[in-house]
Amino acid sequence: MRIGAVALGSKTDRVIAQAQQAEADGFASLWFTGAVPGDPFVAMTLAARATSTIEVGTAVQQTYAAHPLLQAARAIGAAEAIGAPSRFTLGVGPSHRPAIEGRLGLSYDTPGRHTDEYVQILTALLRGEQVTFAGQEFTVNAGPLPVPEGLEIPVLVAALGPRLLRVAGQYTAGTIPWMANAQAIEIHIAPIIRKAAAEAGRPAPRIVAGLPVAVHDDVAEARAAAADQFATYGMLPNYQRILAHGGLSGPAEAVIVGDEAEIVLPHDITTLDCEPRLVFVIGKRAFGTRNEDAMRHVMGITLANDLTAREIEEREIASGTRFWTARNMPGFGPVGPFMITLDEVRDPHNLSITCTVNGAVRSRIHTGAFIFRIGNVIEHFSRWMPLEVGDMIAMGAPVAPRPPSAAPLYLKAGDIIEIAFDGLPPLRTHVVAPSIAAPSKP
Repeated sequence: MRIGAVALGSKTDRVIAQAQQAEADGFASLWFTGAVPGDPFVAMTLAARATSTIEVGTAVQQTYAAHPLLQAARAIGAAEAIGAPSRFTLGVGPSHRPAIEGRLGLSYDTPGRHTDEYVQILTALLRGEQVTFAGQEFTVNAGPLPVPEGLEIPVLVAALGPRLLRVAGQYTAGTIPWMANAQAIEIHIAPIIRKAAAEAGRPAPRIVAGLPVAVHDDVAEARAAAADQFATYGMLPNYQRILAHGGLSGPAEAVIVGDEAEIVLPHDITTLDCEPRLVFVIGKRAFGTRNEDAMRHVMGITLANDLTAREIEEREIASGTRFWTARNMPGFGPVGPFMITLDEVRDPHNLSITCTVNGAVRSRIHTGAFIFRIGNVIEHFSRWMPLEVGDMIAMGAPVAPRPPSAAPLYLKAGDIIEIAFDGLPPLRTHVVAPSIAAPSKP
């Protein structure tokens, strides 16, 4: 799984600066909505030329607002100007009735047929083919367009319903849904689009899931704001259905809410320590599951910052009550910042994880050094109790606790801990002194 961000900014210079910062932070892609000022293709091209690796894509360009011939010509021009293969992706979609009929004054009676024909024409033009097409929505005799040799422009369709998911699977590189959570993708989107792609003899389709994110320390307040901001989506039938597939009652529940973990340094604790952990997430109920079948029950992996008050840990070990308090103080054990699905990981037991404090490497582990593997853990625990979807289990860290001689390395107020898989954005944790910590909310 790759993590992207949405391009924001009232001026092109700000969009370019955001692209540079996103690339430096390890984001794989930057997606441009219609809210980007002016023509998004201009901002995308300039942002890509000011960076070196980050993918830029549209999320999405309305099909009704631009003829497929014009859309293809613009995309080819932008991709050629970027000058690097595989950095430009074209997301398109029919939008919604209020936007097309209310703003553009066009009929929205046949969005499925419209998109089906549009995508067939668009993808053929982007391949540099002559297009002679006579359908019910479009009649086109155009091309071939001047596509530079070796240039490929992947097309994604904003698809939520079965018909457009089949269109996306049959003709394009994948889909770019909005407001579809993991459950909606697993039970609705993925099966339909993958089946369509397989039947068309196409590669496994890409699914670029867009969800709103709020960085806030008050979940209720953030969701209340999201309920107002995204209220329109809750009134549109296609979004009502995709939210229902995800087990959500409204758009506010689709929002990912959280803040960069803030750990209040416990009173009288002088030996606060941290360890990186691999965490696996259950995606299918496991009960009585054998080792050889265990990985089929895993949805993905993520990271945890295993914070421990060592002086309390020593007392608990001596008394026989290990880790109950030492690792469970308020805010301990932050997890994230994302989950990597197993289809993006060749081997979860062949990964490096680095922990830094204030930019200096504190520890580095390799998951191949685990004494027990994920399958062993699932077999052990599921023998007596079921593991449910969404359960998270942290693997042991193959490093020893810090010895007393390492006291100067214990955490203090103001420290910033970052734990990351190689090449991906980190799980970041701030250590805060009790005197300046924000009061806890009831």
